[in-house]
Amino acid sequence: MTVAIPEGVLDSETVKLMIGDQFIFVTFEVMPDSIFSRDEFDVMQTVKVPLSKRMYLYSSIRGVIFESLVLLGGQIKVHGMQEDTFMRLTVPECTQPETLLRLANHGIKNPLSGEYGDMLIKVDFLCLIFPESKTEQF
Repeated sequence: MTVAIPEGVLDSETVKLMIGDQFIFVTFEVMPDSIFSRDEFDVMQTVKVPLSKRMYLYSSIRGVIFESLVLLGGQIKVHGMQEDTFMRLTVPECTQPETLLRLANHGIKNPLSGEYGDMLIKVDFLCLIFPESKTEQF
């Protein structure tokens, strides 16, 4: 038997479906995704920003120098909710690591209200790690 999975179904949710003239109850187990995590109808993904789009910012408060790692800003590519789709997102200048950016109404559709959740983009920095033999050359 093939059953259409309702959009927005939650893990361990039981749905009543009509098959012919009878009802059956189906409980869904939602598998984790390799890109997105989920909180109700909001989805979150982490985007690694390359070294070329970040800079160090130095500031001094009462003679103490602080170093902050921030983004230069610009566009990045993020995964869309449909398979093999991408969206472009503009990241503001001076965005800190671990910052959450919100794309309203780009999450999962709530089947009861018809409204969409949000997509949260967690900005992280891509760290390049060289094998020991390569680092000794520098």
